[in-house]
Amino acid sequence: LQRWVSACAAGGPYPIKFNGSIFTVEPSLSGGPDMNPDWRKWGGDYWWQNTRLSYYPMLARGEYAQMRPLFDFYAGMLPLCEARAKAYYGAQGVYFPETVNVFGCYSNGDYGWDRAGLDRSVVQCPYWMYAWQQGLELVSLMLDWYAHTQDESFLQAQLVPMARAVLLYMDSRFWTDGRLVITPTQAAETYWYGVVDDLPTVAGMRAVCTQLLALGERAGDAVDRATWARLLAGTAALPEREVDGVKLFAAARVYEDRRNNCETPELYAVHPFQLLGVGLPGLEQARETWRRRIDKAAWGWTQDGICAARLGLADAALQDLATRAKNAHPAHRLPVVWGPNFDWLPDQTHGGNLTSVAQEMLLQERGDTILLLPAWPKDWSARFKLRAARNTTVEGEVVRGALRSLRVEPPTRAKDVKLAGS
Repeated sequence: LQRWVSACAAGGPYPIKFNGSIFTVEPSLSGGPDMNPDWRKWGGDYWWQNTRLSYYPMLARGEYAQMRPLFDFYAGMLPLCEARAKAYYGAQGVYFPETVNVFGCYSNGDYGWDRAGLDRSVVQCPYWMYAWQQGLELVSLMLDWYAHTQDESFLQAQLVPMARAVLLYMDSRFWTDGRLVITPTQAAETYWYGVVDDLPTVAGMRAVCTQLLALGERAGDAVDRATWARLLAGTAALPEREVDGVKLFAAARVYEDRRNNCETPELYAVHPFQLLGVGLPGLEQARETWRRRIDKAAWGWTQDGICAARLGLADAALQDLATRAKNAHPAHRLPVVWGPNFDWLPDQTHGGNLTSVAQEMLLQERGDTILLLPAWPKDWSARFKLRAARNTTVEGEVVRGALRSLRVEPPTRAKDVKLAGS
């Protein structure tokens, strides 16, 4: 049903609206204000951190055409974003504000209605004043799309130009004494003050540059590849901290510990940037960071379940999935009218996360390796058909935690399939 809701909204020229999709109704019927059906909590603009969550599960479902409007939407903003980066910060390339209207401008409420005495670079909403990882997340998602489809025309016409522009902004703005020092910045919406080298941006730089360079001469020219290699070498290591003698990942290399929202930016190297997880270095440190996270939730845009699955924490992923499945609004007959949660209903951040958690419990990828059942409960059964990189389809049946049948297309990819824990 969630797949159907996404498909209904994904065919037009604009991305899916996270706060209601195309299924909004009079809000008074769902506990909201007495307004017409066009009302949405948080309005009509696009919020990247929310919008992206409808698109991650499309990869494993093979719904590649449905993802193109998202990429086209942001590609259409490039000229405006280039002009803004230059006018505001004297930088080249692009950054994407967290909240944008359909033209690529800041949401009016975030930019601020009263501009008297303010420099044009001042964004009045502190929740997203200095956040830079949005473009890196977009490029990362485009890299995954290319890995799945192997579409060379997309690589050359859309992916490389977007990556070049996003990384040029970082390259032209943040070098200090031979290394990238990312400040001013913030760690998502949660940490605003005194932040240097926030983990979401650091993880994004390391993940995206590594993936681009791995494509070799297929991606960019020699100047591009030299720039990406220099950026990778100049980017800080993932920030860490120590609590009670236990080493954890940190929201940033430097920051004032004043929380302003309930995100967990210290786990952005697990999701959306998969630098940490099952079969990767730092697994136990990442698991301990997950266990000691401050805010915990299994609804809306929170990413606890996806992180649990990527860290191989099957019981925690199961609990997240089960809790999310009970989130339907009782006033609606359709079981996938999630929410309203943080946003509005049907909450597409919630539905996207729910399906991503289920997929990640069944199948994950580590380079050329397809990892089966990395976080699957021992007493659960399933039939599944999921897509993986290089135009691969993996179909199988699990009976009480044991893999009973498996079919891989093309058959040459069967050698890359590995059962987790084997």
